[in-house]
Amino acid sequence: MTIRGVLRSIGVALLAAGVLVMLFVAYELWGTGLTTQGHQNALRQQFDKELRAHHISTSPPTTVPKGSGSTTTTTQPISSVQPAAPPAAPGEPIGIINIPKISINYVAVQGTDEADLERGPGHYSNTSLPGNPGNAAFAGHRTTYAAPFYNLDQLAPGDPIFVTTTQGKFQYNVTQVQVVDPTDVAVLDDTPTPTLTLTTCNPRYSAATRMVVTAS
Repeated sequence: MTIRGVLRSIGVALLAAGVLVMLFVAYELWGTGLTTQGHQNALRQQFDKELRAHHISTSPPTTVPKGSGSTTTTTQPISSVQPAAPPAAPGEPIGIINIPKISINYVAVQGTDEADLERGPGHYSNTSLPGNPGNAAFAGHRTTYAAPFYNLDQLAPGDPIFVTTTQGKFQYNVTQVQVVDPTDVAVLDDTPTPTLTLTTCNPRYSAATRMVVTAS
């Protein structure tokens, strides 16, 4: 084979490799989102059945007038908290996380293994459940598998986060947004009052640090 032929073969091989890399990146960024969306559709149907059995509505917060054309967002009052359900199996739905400011409405599942997070935000199984005393903590992807926590950095103190479980519908308000080292597990520690903690990789497309949103 001539030098020109060798160079041509190398060029074709590099082009093919480049195409494969582009296809892989496209799948990671968009293809995985389709996988998660399929899981979310099935999880939502399953969880809606569980909610109907407990007579809890998943309707969004109602907006009522507050004079002079302004509005305020309120949730329907909960007369009592339902008894806690048995712990869900890994990958099974445990609640719906709704954050209006960043258009998040995802069914969260039990567990934070990779297979669990491909289905949606995952609940750290060693933490409390939402609406109960203690720290209810969740992890979520920021760039792949529908990237449910992509815009978590846009939250600020005072922003509401609504969580619906078979025990009821609960409102948390953001108190802090911080960046910590990935090894800092203190953010998952139990708390004396009901707390919600959301974690994700930071910055986007990197796991150098971890972004943590705390709400109470």
